[in-house]
Amino acid sequence: MRACLPLVFLLACPAGPSTDPLPDEVELGGECDAAEHFGRFVVQAQADYTIVQGQVSDGVVPASIPSETAREGSCRLLLRQTPFCDPGCDSASTCDFDGRCIPYPETQDLGLVDVRGLVEDFVMEPVQPGWNYFNTSLPLDAMRVGEPIRLTTGEGRWSSFELFGLGLERLDSGVDELAIQEGQPLQLSWQAADTPSEVELRLNIDQHGTSPSTLHCLFDDDGDGAVPAAMIDALLGAGVTGWPAATLARRTADRAEVGGGCVDFVVSTPLDLDVDVAGFIPCDPAHPCPVPLDCNLEIELCE
Repeated sequence: MRACLPLVFLLACPAGPSTDPLPDEVELGGECDAAEHFGRFVVQAQADYTIVQGQVSDGVVPASIPSETAREGSCRLLLRQTPFCDPGCDSASTCDFDGRCIPYPETQDLGLVDVRGLVEDFVMEPVQPGWNYFNTSLPLDAMRVGEPIRLTTGEGRWSSFELFGLGLERLDSGVDELAIQEGQPLQLSWQAADTPSEVELRLNIDQHGTSPSTLHCLFDDDGDGAVPAAMIDALLGAGVTGWPAATLARRTADRAEVGGGCVDFVVSTPLDLDVDVAGFIPCDPAHPCPVPLDCNLEIELCE
């Protein structure tokens, strides 16, 4: 193992002899199922910066497990669930779906986390409180397209494990806004990549509902995808409130079974898109409604 000189929370190491796999040798397991998802590490290339971060717990918060209310093709409609306990739980507990208070999952020490395959190799120390791992000092274009990225944990709560991703080129969809209309499929297109990646769509048009739904789709990274009209109708039927939001992201995902649960590693280049929902006009004090409509501030819609 390479020895590194410690900085504050980040250790920088010169590259040693490489045992990293070749691009075509990387096998990716995909993301974790929500019901066993203990935590996640990410490498995320935003428009203005690249960040690496992660945090892992020893259990799953029940409220983080959505209910699937519709599915067609590669798209799912996921409903946020809110467990209820009477009496309510104390600050060290959370409510499960059987109405019982259970211990709240605790974040865990994973030792030193080594990241290799970006423009520089580095090691992250956990930061308290919460055993957080992060590196915000990377350059804007920190990925090397097509090159394997290896993340290896140290000896902490569990034995060391490793996860893989691939360096990705930025996603170019050619549009800044998605148009949502009842009875119509949503057609998507982008510049296809040469990497074995996928493209993820997350779309939420019900920001103030008591149990909002999110449309989640995964497409092959071949340049186009479509959300079926039935899924658009199901999303609209679940409710429309507030300012809609959508993210389209090129990504790779890998997973490891850890401590009776699952930890995953997602490398992505997300792109935030505006959304226009036909027949609905969002509003707030800074964005008044056109005359003669008034803004319902509770749901942030013009009426």
